[in-house]
Amino acid sequence: MESTFTVPTNREEKTRLMDKVKKEAAAEGIAFAGNEDAGSFNGKTLFGKIAGVYTVEGPTLTVRLTEYPRLLPKGFIHRALQRVFM
Repeated sequence: MESTFTVPTNREEKTRLMDKVKKEAAAEGIAFAGNEDAGSFNGKTLFGKIAGVYTVEGPTLTVRLTEYPRLLPKGFIHRALQRVFM
C-alpha cells in the first residue's frame, strides 16, 4: 500500500535541503539517490523496510512511500519524514 504527502519548500534552498536530507538519511541507514528535482530512498528500520520516491515541483516537495512498516501509524511515519525533508 502506498502513501503520499507533501511538504512546502523553497526552491532557492533546494541544494541545502537535499544536502540535509542525504546526511540525515545516511545517519539513519537509509540509502538516498537523486538530485534537487527527484529521487528515491530505501532502507530498514527497527519495524521493517521503508522505501519511496520524491519529486519537487515549484514550491512543493511530494513524497510517495512505496513501502513502510505497517506496525507504525502512517501519521507517525509522515511526521518523521517531514522533519527530514524540512
